[in-house]
Amino acid sequence: MDDSDNTYATPQDAEAAFYAAFQNQDLEAMTAVWVDSDDAVCIHPMGERLSGATAVLASWARIFAGDGRMRFDIAEPIYVTDDNTSVHYIYENIHFGANFSESSQVLATNVYVRTADGWRIQAHHGSPLVAPSGRREPPKAPR
Repeated sequence: MDDSDNTYATPQDAEAAFYAAFQNQDLEAMTAVWVDSDDAVCIHPMGERLSGATAVLASWARIFAGDGRMRFDIAEPIYVTDDNTSVHYIYENIHFGANFSESSQVLATNVYVRTADGWRIQAHHGSPLVAPSGRREPPKAPR
């Protein structure tokens, strides 16, 4: 990934930039990683469907205006990729609160597309993990 011009060479580079922007509450970085089109779609956990880059980025601005810092550990990724599209199914292990001592999990689907300027996120859908089927512990992030 070339951070100097926000060109993401792989979908994984774009995903790393997406979660870094989220974790750092950096709206400029979040804007750089999203497609700038009406095709952008975002569904935050328990939220409505937001369509178009303007609505999507406005939602991130509202989230970042809060004081809730978070840290993410991504676990058990499944990637389905072709030449121009990459769909990532992941667990977001989210840590927050004083010293990041509280945690929750979200199941997320992220869709990345290849553009003339490299890979960008086109869709993010997060759903809270209510009751893991057959799991006694949350998925572990790769080490």
